[in-house]
Amino acid sequence: LLAMNYMVEVRTGNEQTDGFDSPVYIQLFGTITNTPKVYLESKYASFAKNSTAKFHFSTNNIGDIENIIIGHENFGKVNEWFLETLKIQTNTFEHESVLFIISLFISFFS
Repeated sequence: LLAMNYMVEVRTGNEQTDGFDSPVYIQLFGTITNTPKVYLESKYASFAKNSTAKFHFSTNNIGDIENIIIGHENFGKVNEWFLETLKIQTNTFEHESVLFIISLFISFFS
């Protein structure tokens, strides 16, 4: 399978009370296959209250996105993260993007 570039944009909502510092990961499931667990890491990104962060990664072409898993490893002092939206964009000719409206806390126990 050919490599595909993905851009993931994460928006944390106003409901977040403290800075979130646990490693966050995403896994994409498509019509062809799925990605491995990809960690959203950047020395410039933050999951602070009301913030937006963009992450870029390349992996196998999964086809059209059908499902996602997004979560965190439950490390750090703050173990709840309020995820407002998640946008995924591909590098295809059409620059396809999928917007997920999440609007809920992601906790290790949810």
